[in-house]
Amino acid sequence: MAATPGDFQAIGRNVLLAVGKIVGLMVTLSVAAGVGGLVYLWTENAAYALAAAWPVVALFGAALVPLVALAFRWFDVGRDTPA
Repeated sequence: MAATPGDFQAIGRNVLLAVGKIVGLMVTLSVAAGVGGLVYLWTENAAYALAAAWPVVALFGAALVPLVALAFRWFDVGRDTPA
């Protein structure tokens, strides 16, 4: 949480988070577009290309689940409470 309205650390953290999201989305969509494009070139059917590209996006999303679980485990505030 920012201590002051113009806190540079908070601004930098928000910028890095936004850049990370954009890069992750670009990688996901690039791979999905590549798979869809290859299927379209092979079959010349847009429905098949779409059907081949959406599992790629779903797999990238499913790959985030263990990372989110790991983040919750690392930043669990319940572990740091005194007994």
